[in-house]
Amino acid sequence: MLTSSLTLALAFGAAIDAKQTPRPLKDLVEQKVVDQTVVTTGAVKEVCQKKGCWMTIEDGATGTRVVFANYGFFVPASIKGKTVKLQGKLEKKVLSESDARHYLEDAGKSKAEIEKIKGEQTVLQFVADGVEG
Repeated sequence: MLTSSLTLALAFGAAIDAKQTPRPLKDLVEQKVVDQTVVTTGAVKEVCQKKGCWMTIEDGATGTRVVFANYGFFVPASIKGKTVKLQGKLEKKVLSESDARHYLEDAGKSKAEIEKIKGEQTVLQFVADGVEG
């Protein structure tokens, strides 16, 4: 009897440079490595429930929101819980109160949690050119 354990990786967006060694998300965030194309990995914690236009990833205690370059691709909600490899750039972003609340709405958070957001928020987010999972 012949058995096979073929695992297919899912890919979204541009191909990830196989020559780049993934850097720990924690290091990228702590060192604020912005505007440099890097490869990192993380576990998907949340995905936009409306159309998959963003997700959050965590690597240990460090996490960040991931958006997709030029709104060029989306990911399925079923990617939640999977570990993914990403290529792109960490960037500093100022979110309006409205945008910050919108992200929480898309994540299905409670009205009370959404209403806690007051004013602009400066965040680090990862703009992904490609995602593999």
